[in-house]
Amino acid sequence: MNIKEFLTEIADRVAKEMGHEYVMHITEIPKNNGIVLHGLNILNRQVNLSPCIYLEYYHEKYEHGAMAMDAIVEDIIKVYREHAVSKNWDTSSFTNYENAKQRLRGRLINTEKNEELLKTLPHREFLDLSLIYTVNYPCEKTGGMGSIRVTHDHVKMWKVDEEELFRQTKENMERYDESSLENLQNLLGEMIGTNETVFNDEEMIPMYILTNKEKLNGAVQMMNEGVLKATAEMLGKDLMIIPSSVHEVLLIPSEGHETEADTLRQMVREVNDTQLALNEILSYHVYRYSHQTGKIAIAA
Repeated sequence: MNIKEFLTEIADRVAKEMGHEYVMHITEIPKNNGIVLHGLNILNRQVNLSPCIYLEYYHEKYEHGAMAMDAIVEDIIKVYREHAVSKNWDTSSFTNYENAKQRLRGRLINTEKNEELLKTLPHREFLDLSLIYTVNYPCEKTGGMGSIRVTHDHVKMWKVDEEELFRQTKENMERYDESSLENLQNLLGEMIGTNETVFNDEEMIPMYILTNKEKLNGAVQMMNEGVLKATAEMLGKDLMIIPSSVHEVLLIPSEGHETEADTLRQMVREVNDTQLALNEILSYHVYRYSHQTGKIAIAA
């Protein structure tokens, strides 16, 4: 069963189970790096907000015989009920820019791999990357965060420009400081359940994981000037910034070796090509932060 037939079958079956109070809507959602996912919105006629349930996971399970159609329908309804809200969303929290601006956040994506997506979004180029904007909201049921990606239509509605989005996003980054900087050595020690030194400190190159508190789309924290400056000052050296995924970057002190950047770039390429899902890849380059100038440049 191809994906289109699967989507139709799922929507029909879920509609039959849910009853006439609900409307099914299948949508295509462009995601990072050219990926397009198919989602099912189960719309409660009494509520103006509904979760979007991605269906590729279920299609793959069905094709491999890991889940029967009845089990898939049951699971989708369960997921919907776990995430559905019980009351109308106050749309003015988004449609009014003064209400929405404190929730503005940024994400970094690869410019070349998102050429078509970027045509629809206000954005700012940054090295080989682009900063896009979202408005984040707490999820009522899960305690996590949901987000709305800011498009050109939203900017027109708000009567603002990209310059204002950038200014407010940078201000929010500094004001709320949602960065998370963890020493990899300490983190590995916690993972194996010991507070003792697990590596020879003299041989271990200091390595830090920079992300956000949610550890989701946290690579944007490489634009957090305060964190980079403080880390470089602590180490007394320039920083090499390794884009491990869209969710985080690694910071290590630059040793200034001639082949340093090329070696790190080879490592990034191998991880991207063998370990990451396509939508998690941020870049095939590595960057250097100068503690003297406070600037980031592509190192290789």
